[in-house]
Amino acid sequence: MTPRRFALALVLVVPLVAGCNPASKLHGTWDLATEEPEDSGAGGGLGSTYIPPAIVGFMQLKRNVEFQDDGDCIAELKASGQTEKTKGKWRWVKTEGDVLVLKVQMGEAEEQEVRVRFIDQNKIETVPLPVGKESWTDETVKFTRR
Repeated sequence: MTPRRFALALVLVVPLVAGCNPASKLHGTWDLATEEPEDSGAGGGLGSTYIPPAIVGFMQLKRNVEFQDDGDCIAELKASGQTEKTKGKWRWVKTEGDVLVLKVQMGEAEEQEVRVRFIDQNKIETVPLPVGKESWTDETVKFTRR
C-alpha cells in the first residue's frame, strides 16, 4: 500500500472507530452538583447567627471527578480548605439505555462496577468515586460538566 493510500485510509477509518465508544461523551471534568441555600441576606447563617460568605465558601464540600480519554481518572475532594486527590483507572464495559457501565479501580481499592446515568449532555448521576481512605458508597449523586 502506498503512503498516500495509507494516509487516506487512516483519515476515513479513525473517525469511525473513535465514534464507536459511547463512553467518549464521559470524557472531561465533572463537579458535584450542589444546591444553593436560599438567600437570606448577606452571608449564611444558622437561625439568626451571621456567617460571612467567605467562611461559608471555605466550609462547603466540593467534589469532582475527571475521566480522561486514556483510561485514567482523578477524584478530588475539597473540604475545610484541604484538598485530597486519588488517581485511578476506568474502562467502559457496556451500555444499558442511557446508562454507561464502567469498571473503576481507585488507588489501592478493588475494581468496582460503576453505573453512570446521563441526565443530559452536561449532567450525570453516579456514585462518587472514593478519595483517600474513603470507601465505595451506593449513594448516587448528580454531577455537572465543568
